[in-house]
Amino acid sequence: MKNFGVEKDINTMYLKGNVKAVITEEFIFKNDEKISIEYSTYDFNMKGEVVCQKKIGKNGTIIYEAILDHSLRVTGWNVYNNSHDKISNIIYKLNKFKQKTNKFVNGVLEEIYKRDKWGNLIEVYYCSTGAKDIYKYNYKFAIIQLSIPGKTIFNFGKSKKIIHYFENDKFGNITSIKTYEFETNKLLNTEKFKINKFGDVTEHSTFDFLNENISKRHFKYTYEFNNWILKQQYDEQYTLTCEIIRQIEYQSNDLKYQA
Repeated sequence: MKNFGVEKDINTMYLKGNVKAVITEEFIFKNDEKISIEYSTYDFNMKGEVVCQKKIGKNGTIIYEAILDHSLRVTGWNVYNNSHDKISNIIYKLNKFKQKTNKFVNGVLEEIYKRDKWGNLIEVYYCSTGAKDIYKYNYKFAIIQLSIPGKTIFNFGKSKKIIHYFENDKFGNITSIKTYEFETNKLLNTEKFKINKFGDVTEHSTFDFLNENISKRHFKYTYEFNNWILKQQYDEQYTLTCEIIRQIEYQSNDLKYQA
């Protein structure tokens, strides 16, 4: 579980090597039956960014096509349905360092990003509600996230501020998250992660405010060229509950061996 400045996006998969395309299919296991719930395809550019994603699930097909600048960097997305009718448009405004500063959805400013002098994301402001996420860093990895709720028709401004404390290993993998109420410093829950040598989570445990374990999930992987091609999820009794199969195509036979 990576923590590279807490930034996540549709075009980030943390794959190793020079990847050209990925196909994934996700299954759940119910009453001894293996059920496909989502099928996705991803096409990559030479920068390692996803430039087209197609997701086929129970609610139909959604297609994301990247909007590229003159240097072929992803600066947004056009979103289409199965009939290729455009249903949404996402545009990012970038600074001179090619980092996101604003997010527009269908022409409306939705999110504003503030950064420190090192380029770390230190605040996300959600324009429609006034909510904020504020981050503090130790070098390049986030160690604190303060979530300040905004006003919506559901919470009427009554939601409480929540603060998360992250612990990271030297590679930037999150190994622990503790969540508190900000005003009272009351512990709400703790999450712990075991990480393998590839940077993938092998165990995810959740504890309540009494430090009693309330859930545990285990993950097993099969790897090819340092990328997993099979991910299996098990519950506390080691019953298989979910499986993701991933087919990876590389830019060339030579490049796929790079770690």
